[in-house]
This record gives sequence, structure tokens and C-alpha cells, in this order.
Amino acid sequence: MKYIEINFKNAVPMTAKEAEEKGYVTVGRNVDDGYEITDNNGYKSWYPKDVFEHEKKMSYGLCRLKNMDWNDALNIMREQHVAVRRKNWSGEKYIFFVPEYDLPADTYIAFGYHPNGNKLVHFVDHILIHTKDNKFGFYATTQCDMMANDWEVFPRDWYDVY
Repeated sequence: MKYIEINFKNAVPMTAKEAEEKGYVTVGRNVDDGYEITDNNGYKSWYPKDVFEHEKKMSYGLCRLKNMDWNDALNIMREQHVAVRRKNWSGEKYIFFVPEYDLPADTYIAFGYHPNGNKLVHFVDHILIHTKDNKFGFYATTQCDMMANDWEVFPRDWYDVY
């Protein structure tokens, strides 16, 4: 199962020497600067500066959860594997990115698809929409959706779309 956890953290600059004095393990890390990190549950840890900066950069996409434009929404779907929707969409309507995949060809013979001897049907990257009546379909963005600045991450505790 894949899920998203949103955890607010407080980062305070701290040298490796200060971290060792507080009991953090810094042995084997050839660094001087770092951060003491405290999460919203009170758990504390120490990160070297380069590790912290990399983690912060990787999670940046999740920092901007509302008022995104289409480009931001598309990037966060692809990179963070989350669903998004327009602010004015009602109910459980959302879209999500599906990376390329293969399915057995015999699944599609019933629909008139004949794979010419291929055992797999290859699907390219695409976006699906989950409608408010709990159905899925292929999503094609409109100009109105592309120009909007009200995209937001779909507010669920987890996503199991992959």
C-alpha cells in the first residue's frame, strides 16, 4: 500500500559537534553543519545539511497543496503519486497519473482487439478521472482546467492508485 503522510517539521541549525553532545549519532559522516529536526509528534533527530536539503527538496511538491496551476498539478501527480482536483469539483471527483504498464492481451480480445500474436498490450502514461458516481475514465484536460489556479491535492489520508 502506498500512502502520503503529511508531517510538519521544525528544523534548527546544529553543528555535528553540538549534535554529538546531545547524543545524536554523527560518526562516519564527514560533515560539520546540519539540522536538529523535530516532527509534530515531538520525535527529534539530526540530519547533515546535504541530506536535509535533499529531503526538503524532494518533499517540496507536497508543501504546495492548494492553489496550484495545471503545471504544478501535473508535476505533483507524476512525481509524488497523489491525486488532484479543481477546488470547485464536488464529491469524490479527482484525477491521477498512471505510468505506462502492460496487460495480458487476452483481456482485450472480448472488446474486438486482436494483438497479432502479442501476449501483452502496452499502455502509455495517462491520466484517469474518478467521477463523483464512483466510475473511472480517461481524462482530457480542457483549456479552462489548464488555465485555472485552483488545483489542489485531493484531501485523502492515502492513495492506492498504483
